[in-house]
Amino acid sequence: MNSQLNCTEEIKAKNTLFSINFKEVILVSLLILILAFISFLSIETYNITDDSEENFRISYNLKEKGIYSIDGNKSTDIREPIPNIINAIYLKCFIKIPENENVGTILKNSNYIKRILFINIIYVVIILFSVWLLSFKLIKSFLYSCCIVVLTWFCFLQHDMYLNHLLTELPASLFLLLFVLSSLYLFEKRNLLYAIITGFLFGILCLTKSSYFYVSIISIPIYIMVYFFQKGAIHKNGLKISIYLVLSFLFTLSPWILRNYLVLNRMGLSSRGDVVLLTRAVKNTMTNEEYKGSFYAYAPVSFQKTIFDKLGYNENDLLPGGKYCRLIRHQPGDEENVIYGDPNLVTSYWEKAKAISIGIDKKNKKIIDQYGKSKLEASKRLIFKNLDRHIYMVLPFSWRGIWSFSGRTHFIIMLFDLLCFLCFFTVPLMAIKNKNNTLFIFSLFSIGIFVFHALFSHFLWRYSAPLIPITIISFMVIFKPFLDYLYIRINKYKHFSWTKF
Repeated sequence: MNSQLNCTEEIKAKNTLFSINFKEVILVSLLILILAFISFLSIETYNITDDSEENFRISYNLKEKGIYSIDGNKSTDIREPIPNIINAIYLKCFIKIPENENVGTILKNSNYIKRILFINIIYVVIILFSVWLLSFKLIKSFLYSCCIVVLTWFCFLQHDMYLNHLLTELPASLFLLLFVLSSLYLFEKRNLLYAIITGFLFGILCLTKSSYFYVSIISIPIYIMVYFFQKGAIHKNGLKISIYLVLSFLFTLSPWILRNYLVLNRMGLSSRGDVVLLTRAVKNTMTNEEYKGSFYAYAPVSFQKTIFDKLGYNENDLLPGGKYCRLIRHQPGDEENVIYGDPNLVTSYWEKAKAISIGIDKKNKKIIDQYGKSKLEASKRLIFKNLDRHIYMVLPFSWRGIWSFSGRTHFIIMLFDLLCFLCFFTVPLMAIKNKNNTLFIFSLFSIGIFVFHALFSHFLWRYSAPLIPITIISFMVIFKPFLDYLYIRINKYKHFSWTKF
């Protein structure tokens, strides 16, 4: 019976694959353009600093000198290539910079900064259209799909962190959506061209966020199992699809890995992952009291004031000298003392990890004897010293990672954030229970991303930002039957009222 239902669902899905009509495309395009125009008006001329500055410097040097470098001289792999290659192309095509200008003066010029940030509007438009396509494909409702588009724009794309900075969350979200769409088409069509496209997008995604590569190692075999087997039987095209998918993925990654080997004498996608893992390993050492307090420290402000204050927590606990102050970065004196490479001279766990990293880079004998010769070795020593503790820390860091929606000071928005992530975790379970391969493919890689960050990072909330569209779609997948029922009941009531009066 279940197999017959699944077969019927697949036939319906195939029949509606290209069933979007022209009128709907025009209407959703107008909606997206209106939202993009509002985003355009929301671009502000902040100073580009920290991660954004590094991305811009690499993009600028790639455009001007043809070298992937922060300082214009020394090659690097600290940032993933795809976002900065796109930035460099954008600078080349749309930003006219006089020859006498340098990076320093550009970063101080608000006119240049605003024009540079307009690349985010391009991402906004393409992401919203991709969200609509994916939503329509899964939910088969124009109205609900448009609602998801608006919610994605409001909860994610209009967030100051992503709109007014040059970060990798927008391209990561875009390529994740395109990958999920392509993987769904591949499952339905069993077409070798879709296998090549899916593998290519898989590779591009990993070259946008290097942490996704580790997720792919686990998820690719699972995808192959789904593609290879259909309704308990081996699919005749399964082997070819699997080979094309894997080869396309590897061919996409190989030029960057080869470049790193030839130029930097190391194989890998990015050298930044060791720092993130070390930060997580150091934060594992928090006390039991701090463990409890981390749920307060990592909660959005609206939850801190609405819920945690009633449980006896106090905002003074997060201030310098407070009992949870080590969970908060940039404590007094940390910035000045971290350069000495001694974790005992700083307060916050984030700065302690940074101090260990600096100590290792400076080949400080005391630090190397205690932690190891590399950041990766230091991370392994700290994690395996208390592996149970590392697993135990998954919960507070998962809690920290879910609060990526815009509007952290608004309780209702954060409640919606929590609800969307709960639906996000529910969808794959529902897919397995109902043997729904479409929903399983839709959610598999995204769930893997979340689990990876919960296990191997300190899970800054922006790490989960690329997942926001997927979580909102998951919410609609779960609640659509209830909303349909509500709609029917309201219509019946309205009909009753009209006939009565």
